[in-house]
Amino acid sequence: MNLYLIQACFHSTVITSAITLTAMAANPLIVSIAGTFGINITWSTWFIAAIIPGLLNLTIMPVFLYYILKPENIDVNEVKSFAKKQLKLLKNFTKEELLITFTLIGLITFWILGDFLNISATKTILIGFSVLLLTRVIPWDDVITNKKAWGIFIWFSTLLMLSDFLVKFDTVYWINEEM
Repeated sequence: MNLYLIQACFHSTVITSAITLTAMAANPLIVSIAGTFGINITWSTWFIAAIIPGLLNLTIMPVFLYYILKPENIDVNEVKSFAKKQLKLLKNFTKEELLITFTLIGLITFWILGDFLNISATKTILIGFSVLLLTRVIPWDDVITNKKAWGIFIWFSTLLMLSDFLVKFDTVYWINEEM
């Protein structure tokens, strides 16, 4: 039963990450590459295109995993009691948690309505990041000492720039013609 729950949770995360444009780092990369070919993908168009396949996958996946993994012990009383104990341990929201919650709601709103408000995903991220920095939810020292995040940022930026130049210099078209 544990393996089934772990696999179902993992696959649900992967599927829901594909439903919204901003849920996974690879999604904006896909939008950027599509943009170099003149294809404009917005948060709304991504969501509209992905919601039905995503919901179908979320519906089918648990059943599919059930038949593949064949869990033997299906008693969920232990899971229920564990969840109830964990809920009792929760305390009230802290100021920082409320700020993060409202910032996230604002970010999601800007992502969804970005086309209508003329606010790009990049501006949205900068607004959210600035709010969290200015309210000291994220301390500046944490930002500048996070070497892994800066490394990912540099490599990701390099890959985006490389893909733009490959298209700009018709390299992609040349490879396509030669193959």
